[in-house]
Amino acid sequence: MSMRRLLKSSSAVVVCLAALSCGAHAQEIEELSFAVIAAPSNVNAWKQVQKPFYEQVLPEASGGKITVEATPHNEAGIDMVEATRMATQGVVNVVNGAFNQIAADDPRFAGIDLPGIGVTVEEARAAVEAYRDVVAKRLEEVENLKLLATGPNTMQVILCRGEITDLDYFKGKKVRVWAKAMSDYMEELGSVTVTIPWEEALPALQNGVADCGITSPSNANNARWWEVLDSQMVIPLGGWAINFTAANLDWWNGLPVETQAFLEEQFGVLEEMAWKQGGLDLQDGLDCNAGADSCQFGIKAEAGREMTTITPSDADMARHAEIMRESVLANWASDCGTECVVEWNQTVGKVVGLTAPEN
Repeated sequence: MSMRRLLKSSSAVVVCLAALSCGAHAQEIEELSFAVIAAPSNVNAWKQVQKPFYEQVLPEASGGKITVEATPHNEAGIDMVEATRMATQGVVNVVNGAFNQIAADDPRFAGIDLPGIGVTVEEARAAVEAYRDVVAKRLEEVENLKLLATGPNTMQVILCRGEITDLDYFKGKKVRVWAKAMSDYMEELGSVTVTIPWEEALPALQNGVADCGITSPSNANNARWWEVLDSQMVIPLGGWAINFTAANLDWWNGLPVETQAFLEEQFGVLEEMAWKQGGLDLQDGLDCNAGADSCQFGIKAEAGREMTTITPSDADMARHAEIMRESVLANWASDCGTECVVEWNQTVGKVVGLTAPEN
């Protein structure tokens, strides 16, 4: 599929019959075709969620009136940040992006996905819901995007060459990160952090550019990190990689209200699918990397390449909480400013029982 074809979108108007009330029903919406740059093709967010949604769920719910050209960003040859910029500019209609990857535009975006925010998927989702209005407003004001759905890539854990023992193991190790808060955390442990895009992570781990990497266990599994790494530690070093699906605001505002209502309802379905899969992917990814028979959605690690799963000790978790509170949260608060921090404390902070310093 050419990029030109991917990025073209069109809509044909069908007049809502006067005898019918124009609600969010399929028979009352206009025909619409739009383009999406979606999650990478080798992760469950695409394979188990976005692909079936765009190819089956949404078209069928619309009675065939809505068609979507959804292309994973790696197949389109662009990274998630560039894809988000293209949606901001209206080059593409809808995009899947990651809040932490646009945090340079506004630190509030990082506030939805700091390390340690949510040990369970339920806690992570509660934090996201508490902060949803904040990031939705900033997406419109800063990125010219309409928030349609959120979802996790599941808890971000650390996977390494060699056998992880405890948090001291990471001192001096080169660790692949993809967000500032991850760097802050790992540098407190004495690690050398290396920011490496997803598509380049496996070669970097193979070639020794990085000794360890932070990602979700399911993403690591599907990318076959288990072929080159040996152990995985289940500690929330990078939040839940909260992603968003958003539409170019100008394009969205040009849609009829009936179509908007229908799409908002359907993207709510996508959001439920994403959070359900994210909840499954944590344990399943760990199991698949360990070569367990319970592996369901990923690739069962081959014999001889099974990864060891390390559970942090009470001492590790106490140290984790200290780093989160005194370094990661403090650094983020300094970047975000007093007004932003007050807002966070009244929303996410209340849900997770943390207070960021306000000055």
